Amino acid sequence: RSATLAIREFGVRRDGKLANPEQPLTRWLQTNPNDVAVSLVLAEYRLGQGDSRTALALYESVIARDGNNVLALNNAASAAAQLGDRKAALAFAERAYARAPRSAPIVDTYGWALTLDRQHAKALGVLEKGRRDIGALPDMEHHYAMALIGLGRTREAKLVLDAVLQANVPFQSRAEAAALRATLD
Repeated sequence: RSATLAIREFGVRRDGKLANPEQPLTRWLQTNPNDVAVSLVLAEYRLGQGDSRTALALYESVIARDGNNVLALNNAASAAAQLGDRKAALAFAERAYARAPRSAPIVDTYGWALTLDRQHAKALGVLEKGRRDIGALPDMEHHYAMALIGLGRTREAKLVLDAVLQANVPFQSRAEAAALRATLD
């Protein structure tokens, strides 16, 4: 057995929609609790399943071993935000951003965490810089619109949301962006 095999078996079980697809990962971690790659795969799966508490614990275990793991920091921010802990979300996102300020997912999460913490002006600055340096990515546009709304710039937010929704490109927060846009009329 190996970590690679556990991850592959998980992928097959998940894609085949078998019961308990994460079993190979949890089995591997029972004997190899410090395996970062398997911990990250399991944490991402748990986060995607809505089990933010377990995901956050897994991300925190990775961060405890490697405080510079940008993926764990960024996703820990998302898990903490889903649990309603915006201070922890911001702390994790800030640490990730300090290590990878030109990564689109990191910039997006940091801007979103700032917005959740009602630091709209700072969020807008981070997201504007991200838009300039990286490009206007759909999820980032949604969070950019949220920051604009937080600053009372609803008209601009409508334009941003209209553009991203009319592009008809799939993105993670599409439903939330559409719901937000519907509240602005």
